[in-house]
Amino acid sequence: MEGRREWGGRSGNETLNDNRKGAEGKAERIIAEELKRLGWTMTDLTLRRKRDPAKLQIASRLRAETMLSVKWLAHRLHMGSWKSAATRLHDCKKRNHGGTNVSML
Repeated sequence: MEGRREWGGRSGNETLNDNRKGAEGKAERIIAEELKRLGWTMTDLTLRRKRDPAKLQIASRLRAETMLSVKWLAHRLHMGSWKSAATRLHDCKKRNHGGTNVSML
């Protein structure tokens, strides 16, 4: 087992966990920025509808700037199931030709 830790003394799982923690930290900073921009609190995020255009905008930004899964985004942004969130994000991207402006929803 020790032979696998030749580069930097870290296993692949440890590196993946660190990368995920870094991505989650970045995502939390982006969420805080967006909530501040919108004048929302964390409570507002939970009370808004699953397909709220601002939630979709936040999710689109997170997908563009982080490597986090739609499953993580759906849970964190209170967007319902990850499958329906993925569908809404895909539709949003299609309508806006890849942009993050969701004003058409």
